[in-house]
Amino acid sequence: MPKSLIQRYTTGNFSDLPTFSPEADFFLGGPARQRELLALTKAQIALQQDASTALHNAVSDMAMVVRRELEDQTAILSHVIRDGADRVVSAIDELGDRLSAEIAEIRWQLVQLRATNEQILQVLRRPRSTQAQELLGQGIRNLVNDKLEQAEDRFIRALDLDNTDYQVLMNLSAIELRKGDARRAEAYLQDALTLPADLDNSARAETLWSLARIRYAETDYRSAATLAKASLDMASRPRRVLQCGIYMVLANDVSQGFSMIEDAIRNDPALFGIVAISPDLASRGDRVSSLLESLAQESIAHLRIEHEQLLLDLSVLRALPHIRAEAFQEFDQQVTKLSRILGQPAYSRLREALTYAVDLREVLPRFKQLSLAEQEFISANEQHQRAMYQLQAAEAALARSPYKVDHMGEHIASFGCFSSVASVFVAAFVGQLLNNESLTANLMSCGFMFSPFVVAAWVFARQSYRTKREEQVSQARGHKSAADATLSAATTNLERRRRAAIIPGSPASTSLTEPKRLSR
Repeated sequence: MPKSLIQRYTTGNFSDLPTFSPEADFFLGGPARQRELLALTKAQIALQQDASTALHNAVSDMAMVVRRELEDQTAILSHVIRDGADRVVSAIDELGDRLSAEIAEIRWQLVQLRATNEQILQVLRRPRSTQAQELLGQGIRNLVNDKLEQAEDRFIRALDLDNTDYQVLMNLSAIELRKGDARRAEAYLQDALTLPADLDNSARAETLWSLARIRYAETDYRSAATLAKASLDMASRPRRVLQCGIYMVLANDVSQGFSMIEDAIRNDPALFGIVAISPDLASRGDRVSSLLESLAQESIAHLRIEHEQLLLDLSVLRALPHIRAEAFQEFDQQVTKLSRILGQPAYSRLREALTYAVDLREVLPRFKQLSLAEQEFISANEQHQRAMYQLQAAEAALARSPYKVDHMGEHIASFGCFSSVASVFVAAFVGQLLNNESLTANLMSCGFMFSPFVVAAWVFARQSYRTKREEQVSQARGHKSAADATLSAATTNLERRRRAAIIPGSPASTSLTEPKRLSR
């Protein structure tokens, strides 16, 4: 049975795409478009399961990569389905990138109904009269529930109030698309491009994309490719780059088409599986296989190189001082994860693992810096302890200095008094011995004159001793201030290195150094 225009628009050349009647879906209370989206998601799951089953017995590395990729994508879609129809609608942008079907028209209608997309909302916020707004709302509710005649009546009446209303023109185009009139659908799209004032690039891109998809549905692939490229020039995303590449391949511009397909897959690895099962590329099966195999082998080779380097990093990390054993173990676990992915590769997982491996490669330099910061902290702490001890010793010596000087002064004074008395007796004895009173008097005078010199010596010794102790205290305080600054800088650096030395995908605690600390 030939497909209708809307079927060709949505599912394209998928002649064997499983069909699920929206009316038979469990979510009977939702709008028809919501149930359509759910049915398309289920159909995609069934399609991928069938393709995966067909590859189950294949032994080539390429077939296994494709099979695992399809299984992963199927699991993602199944998870969305399990969360219910509301989750399907809220994830509509993500689904648009993972479904083989084109859901732009469904997305346009549901976004208007639920106001879930910020870009499209910009177009919907234009001011309208109360009557026009009411007619628009009624038309949308009828359209999403397949009440095409009632919806068209409301939109036509709204268009009579303002024939430049972009939202109304796009909805009338959607109605004509579902009625099967491609020419009228295109006419409304052309009006939507030219009549509204201040139309932004996002809205222009959506309109051009709809035009391109209609041309694709009518097998005018060259025109579809041209319009799609014009749309991408205004707003681009990988899924649409892929589709434009497919249009170009269908238009026999094979080289540029596959170049765009490759770029799209590199930017969004989830598209790998869509390319693998695309009926639009079935006639280019060898080229598709060659492209996918090249991409898969490139990712595997790069991941193996990263994995080998990470094993070397692990041995270096293990030898670093002051790093906790838990960090080695966690790093080893993360590297082991990459080994498992290499053992059972799916393309999306390979690409994700490559990105993750690059992050892991940053671990060793950070832990080297952390180990060095830890050693600097320990050295600074030891230096700080020595400076504190020296300061305490100098301050204690200064505090004891008056006692020590007075004690020494007593000895000096006592020695001075004893020397003075002894000098007097010696002078008297010598004078009597020589019977020379004049000499005796002179010698006794010298003995008495010796005492002031002794006292002066005592004062000088006291002052010199205290000055020396004060200088020692001042010097010790300077050393402590320098040690404080060094310790503060080392502590700050250590804390910064700890925050940076985190193993991706692991608890932050595994980045900590050995908990051996000298008290500050």
